[in-house]
Amino acid sequence: MRYLQQKERKMFGRKIVLLMAMLSSVLTACDNNDAADKTATTTAASKDPVLAGMEQQIAQYPDSVVLIDRLIDTLSQRNQTDAAATWCDTLLQRDTVNNLIYSLVKADLYRAAQQYPKAIAAYEYYLQRKADEPTIFLSLANTLAEAGDKRVLTFCPQIVRQFPTREVYTGVCYVKGIYYNTIKNYAQARAWMDSTIRYDYAFTDAYMEKGFAWFDEGKAAQAAATFAKLVEIDAKNAEAWYWLGKSEETAGRKAAAIKAYERCVLISSNIPEAKEALERLGK
Repeated sequence: MRYLQQKERKMFGRKIVLLMAMLSSVLTACDNNDAADKTATTTAASKDPVLAGMEQQIAQYPDSVVLIDRLIDTLSQRNQTDAAATWCDTLLQRDTVNNLIYSLVKADLYRAAQQYPKAIAAYEYYLQRKADEPTIFLSLANTLAEAGDKRVLTFCPQIVRQFPTREVYTGVCYVKGIYYNTIKNYAQARAWMDSTIRYDYAFTDAYMEKGFAWFDEGKAAQAAATFAKLVEIDAKNAEAWYWLGKSEETAGRKAAAIKAYERCVLISSNIPEAKEALERLGK
């Protein structure tokens, strides 16, 4: 992944942080629903005193979905994907109907960790039980695309047939662009990103992926032109400014690169690569 702050590509409204926040706010009422297995799951992370304390709370209140949810969130923040997914499985085994959303949490966790077969299986598990949300179909398609799985090319038309909307078609164009970027067919990737932009001019990730396709093909000047277009649309996009700087630097245009890197640093302090680039360029 080339994204520096947002480690996953577009999740079609299903980003893990947002999902966790929503769960924490609504699941308190579920704590005392059906009788649950009183045996708490033990994770390898128990040696961590913070995580061990959380697990002890769960052992004391094993019916609490909120406590388990907080542990999943903490484990995900510490990149302990398998341990977090195990707790998702605990909730799914306990009550598949009411806790089905944890299949999505599990899918997003595995996708962010680039464990694509497990992510695909988790999305499929959800869709086998609830097949009325186009965003989940698009998330599965996007995961197939990131994995370079050619099944995405037959899956995308199925999504459009089931959900024939402009938004879904735009998402499908983007997904196909991701797939072709993954398999290094950069011309096709750019063509599909152009289609995405025609349907949604402000689809910033499409500009990013198009720029990546130019850059990876060794055409830094064209990449710079793409990122320059993006910062016209989204002037506060620090990553776009960084990649504009990197493309300009690669193209041998030092002054333009410095200007872009400086803009990146001004917008965000969370991209150390921009500061390093400025030091490298003598600024």
